[in-house]
Amino acid sequence: PTAGPSSSPTTAPTSKPSSLPTGAPTTASPTAQPTTAEPTPTAVTVLSPVSSVVGKSSSVTPFGCVSTSSFQAIDENTNPIKCTKTGGPLGFVLSPYHKQLSNVHAIRVYGSKHYPSLDPVTYVLEGRVDTSSPWQLISQGDFPWIDQSSPPRNPSRNFMYSTYESGDPNRKFTQADIPAHDGAYLEYKITVTTRSSSASEVKFAEIELPGDILSKMSTYEAEDQTVVGGNIESLYSVKYVNFSGPGSYVEFTNVDGGSGGNCALSVNYSNGGSNPRPVEVSVNGNSIGSFACNPTINAADWNNEIIETTCEPGMNTVRLTSTAKGNVNKLVVYN
Repeated sequence: PTAGPSSSPTTAPTSKPSSLPTGAPTTASPTAQPTTAEPTPTAVTVLSPVSSVVGKSSSVTPFGCVSTSSFQAIDENTNPIKCTKTGGPLGFVLSPYHKQLSNVHAIRVYGSKHYPSLDPVTYVLEGRVDTSSPWQLISQGDFPWIDQSSPPRNPSRNFMYSTYESGDPNRKFTQADIPAHDGAYLEYKITVTTRSSSASEVKFAEIELPGDILSKMSTYEAEDQTVVGGNIESLYSVKYVNFSGPGSYVEFTNVDGGSGGNCALSVNYSNGGSNPRPVEVSVNGNSIGSFACNPTINAADWNNEIIETTCEPGMNTVRLTSTAKGNVNKLVVYN
């Protein structure tokens, strides 16, 4: 989970997108053994535009309302978020999990199954470069559906397949395009009003911020790497590695560490089971810890886990080793 902007999906526009872009992998053919001040837009590289700079696994903090389902605002699914008004300005602070600066080109909102009176119809979009900086106005205005008393609705519990250029063609949404601007921000604040001023809550299915993530970023598809003890499978046109059990691993060789130093590894994974399936992570043969690989809605529901580490200059080798089962779709490296 309206005119479409001129933008792109994150990791794969022709399949279920993730929150990150899916540029073509820059890896060479895999080998069986591993080898051993404030940022500004001018200091980073603009990568392919994405369907939303605030991807799944990001943080959503409501203000002026209380909600137990805030995460559903960005879960790439039409399950609705409901936020009960408490008074004062109403909206959400969105903190992208990738922790990279971004430039937003539009705001896209999908309606929930019921109650058009609870739809957000106006917006004020602000951004800031870090958590201690003041908010800066990016754009404000009306969503195009403000003049519709009962716009088309979306059924609940449906996955969404949007791109930068357009929202999911099989879902109903409204989109406000944002005039071109040079601002790059780390976090976003969206203040809204509802169609009915007397409504006690705001409710919608999904919100997306199509735009550019500003960083050097490389994407490596798991199915193109060295796989031991696992299988390459496909589900809804997404190819991935299915770990067969403890000790199974996928090894990403020729991972570009740039000039070396701090880097972030984003693992796109799913777990259709009911329990965590921890995955151990090593870089250049050295263990850097593990992540839980917590259960997702099902095997086709992809989450992202960020691991901050240090990369060597030039090429690096990253190995993901399963202690149970689970699926890995891709590795995205920021440096």
